[in-house]
Amino acid sequence: MTPNILHQLWLGLFKTHILAWMQWSLGKDELDKRFMTMPEAQGLRLFSSGVSGIGQWTGCEAREMAKQMLCAVAGSVDNEEAELACIGIKFMSYAELPTMRESDVAEMEQLLTEFHDLKWIMVDKEFGYYKNESSFNAVPKLHMITHYGASVRLYGTLNGFNSKVPKNLHIHYAKKPWQALNKVRPEKQMMVYIQRQEAIRIHWLYMNLYCGIAVKDADAGKGADVELEQREYAKGDLEQEGGVQTIEDPASVLPCRQPWPSQVWYPNPHMTIAKNPTHDKVPCRTVINKYGAKDFIELLTKLLANQFDTPAYKSLLLENHQYAVWHQLYLKHPCPPFAIGWPHTDIIWANPPPCNVAGTRIRLGTYNVVLVLDKPGAGGIHWYCAARVRVIFKLPTTHLQGIYNGHLAYIELFNPFLLAPSPSAPCLYTTLHLLRGNGQRKHAIVQVSNIKLACHLAPQFDQL
Repeated sequence: MTPNILHQLWLGLFKTHILAWMQWSLGKDELDKRFMTMPEAQGLRLFSSGVSGIGQWTGCEAREMAKQMLCAVAGSVDNEEAELACIGIKFMSYAELPTMRESDVAEMEQLLTEFHDLKWIMVDKEFGYYKNESSFNAVPKLHMITHYGASVRLYGTLNGFNSKVPKNLHIHYAKKPWQALNKVRPEKQMMVYIQRQEAIRIHWLYMNLYCGIAVKDADAGKGADVELEQREYAKGDLEQEGGVQTIEDPASVLPCRQPWPSQVWYPNPHMTIAKNPTHDKVPCRTVINKYGAKDFIELLTKLLANQFDTPAYKSLLLENHQYAVWHQLYLKHPCPPFAIGWPHTDIIWANPPPCNVAGTRIRLGTYNVVLVLDKPGAGGIHWYCAARVRVIFKLPTTHLQGIYNGHLAYIELFNPFLLAPSPSAPCLYTTLHLLRGNGQRKHAIVQVSNIKLACHLAPQFDQL
């Protein structure tokens, strides 16, 4: 049987099993509260009403929920239960890889074996989610995923060979013709409709070839197809990424996976920022009070002396000096060499709380967390430390012109990540605010080029 990623993985393994297990272990209300209070970040959906009240489930909701599930349950459920959820989510991520090596397939099968070994922790005659072991018998969705490895070896990766292929054919050769006819002798009308659509496409291709127009620019009927797919997605029949794609669509042709020299790859993004600042002349006292940069003058003086050898008399900083300030920074990442896909862009915000005319804050500010170079050579995530960006600015051009023309960032530092993931939070590293001797949070000013990646930090809910 053809693999069905939507119903067997995201609506099956995740929604029917992993989510239900975590709701039982933690409590529906508590899990809803944690999803509702999860810090916002680029690429993460905020479930403002929780997750238990979702009525129309699609692959989009399940994927967004899986991104935050481990953060929500870590430390509050048994370590084995958290590991079970982690293994299941990792398996689903492997299953959707656009290209796979034999080692990837073997890793996916190993994850599935570990998942089946751990699932028995949900069985207990008195306190378990299941009261007897036979509850796992004859579960088609859990059985079907055991064949994924063989399917990849025989027919290729699951993103190209799965149930979306016949489902999309069903749309074009059944649903769409049915909507176009008057329901009188439908079989004959549907066949005529399909023949005419094929004739139109053939004529379209011929005319474009005759006129010298590239075939990839000629996508006959594409608008109607997209409109139909959007209607089907609204009904829940298709997941968000399940639209029809053809080889003429440039977005469907991805570059081949390239070999990489080592097993560790570190991001080296291309930084882009607006040519004109968000605010051109911001007094230093405003930077200190509005943006929360309490040690701005002290740290900037130290930076100028240590990194740019600026004498103290030349780097005199006063509260009335003005700075150009930016609220947004873009980190454009190329496709990693060990995977395929399109370039990814991180958007870093350093936006203070907006105020009304009376000076009252009307909503919270946005200060994104990033990974900053800390100990190059340490290896892995320990190259970096987490930091919250408070201000992105440039030196004033009055008396500091020519010292450094690049952008600087005032950041709030966190402790280095622990050497190993927490036992109660598989795959997740923990950190704390880096404090000074007086208990105040420690800050620093760094060059923007030291910022390498966006980062999402979630609270340890079990300690709140």
